[in-house]
Amino acid sequence: MLKRDRQTDLRTVDHDGGASSTFALISPADILRLLRRQWPVIAGCVGLFVLIAGLYLVTAAPKFTSSMTILIDTRKTQLFQNQQVVGEMAVDASAVESQAEILRSDTIALAVVRSQKLTEDPEFVGEPPGIVSSLIRGLLGIDEPASDEAKERIAVTQLQKNMQVKRIGLTYAIDVSYTALSAAKAAKIANAIGDAYLVGELDSRYQATLRASRWLQDRMAELREQARKADSEVQAFKAANNI
Repeated sequence: MLKRDRQTDLRTVDHDGGASSTFALISPADILRLLRRQWPVIAGCVGLFVLIAGLYLVTAAPKFTSSMTILIDTRKTQLFQNQQVVGEMAVDASAVESQAEILRSDTIALAVVRSQKLTEDPEFVGEPPGIVSSLIRGLLGIDEPASDEAKERIAVTQLQKNMQVKRIGLTYAIDVSYTALSAAKAAKIANAIGDAYLVGELDSRYQATLRASRWLQDRMAELREQARKADSEVQAFKAANNI
């Protein structure tokens, strides 16, 4: 037997008994009426945000950024003509990125911290504690001053936080920038980072040259010993055969 399905009524009955659509559309007029009713709240929020932004601009300390560019030398160090230092590798894209990581390393940062004495700078290790802070630290048993090693770690972390190192495009140049509260300090630390990197590179090349020189000296001594033994064997052969 055929049975007719009852159509689903998509209308709901409101409190007054009238039918209204479940999916009511919001018209532009409704939006305008909402804005007219809520404009004090909206204006208050906008004014509050503008006030907070203004206070931040007035109270925030200005920061300065200084940058420098380091050009990676693609030439290879040579001891003699047509003979390069042992272990010297060609400079490619990965090698340039490796040099950038060296600039971000703790070794470079620690060298800058020590050369510039940044452990004595409040911008890196914080302001000295006041009387109240000292009393609280004394009551808690933590009134011992931070060690030099701890200060160096704090200064290294702060230095790396304000430092940016990036490769310039596909070139062999690396841009190093540093941000500080004064332009002079930013330029000074940026130059110190470059100096620490160059000193490290020169020391690395010196050590490579020194190792190669020692290897050559050992090899020459070995060859002299072999020549002496060969000459002794020749002289013994001549004596045994009356030559």
